[in-house]
Amino acid sequence: MTFDRAEFTQLGQVALGIGNNPEANDSGVGYGAAGVEVRRSRFGQLAGGVIMVGGILPDAHHPPRPEMGVRNVVIADNRIETVSQDYKEQAAILVTYAAGTVVTHYDVSDGPYDGIDIGWGWVDAVVQPARPAAARCAAGAGNRGHF
Repeated sequence: MTFDRAEFTQLGQVALGIGNNPEANDSGVGYGAAGVEVRRSRFGQLAGGVIMVGGILPDAHHPPRPEMGVRNVVIADNRIETVSQDYKEQAAILVTYAAGTVVTHYDVSDGPYDGIDIGWGWVDAVVQPARPAAARCAAGAGNRGHF
């Protein structure tokens, strides 16, 4: 799925969730979002964050089957302004348990918290210390934040 030159404005929570909810995937594989791209889009006047990739529940950080993992998400060339106005603790872009996520060339302004969080999560050592979590191979480059 590709969002290209889309506009997300005046929303009351996170504008775009990718792989956050196991019931949101018609394929029946749980979180399982793969190959999603968000390019050249504009996000503005949001109560919450802009894009949240990955979930925080056990099937998100330790998927029982490989196809249930969130993977290969590209977020590129987006303009982000006036975000997290009511939910001030939310990052503009949050990537939790996802593999192969790339966040590149975005411009973020007028947010109270931070522009991007990649690899967030605390369950590795507590829940299943002998099995690595799904968060891996994420990259960010060429991004600009001014608050």
